[in-house]
Amino acid sequence: MFLDNVRIKFVGYSLPGDRKTKAGLPQPIHEGIEILKKHMYTSLAEVQAEREYEIGRSPLTRGEKDVEETEVEILYKAMLPNLPQYMIALLKILLA
Repeated sequence: MFLDNVRIKFVGYSLPGDRKTKAGLPQPIHEGIEILKKHMYTSLAEVQAEREYEIGRSPLTRGEKDVEETEVEILYKAMLPNLPQYMIALLKILLA
């Protein structure tokens, strides 16, 4: 969405479905896109699914390796057992 809006603003047209091409855009936009990609959260499940797809596509060249858990994944794992209690507490606050 961001890339489409920037293309319309600076180049004057949109490339529907294209999420990678940065040709014709100013350098600060290139840097902004790289920062967005760097700080975009990708869930552990998505990383593992992509890794499984790569291993299935070429099993001899892709070795299995562990995916490191981020701080967010550790937080989610810690919150998961108490999630129903958190939801009930939020509903009580909303209904009060």
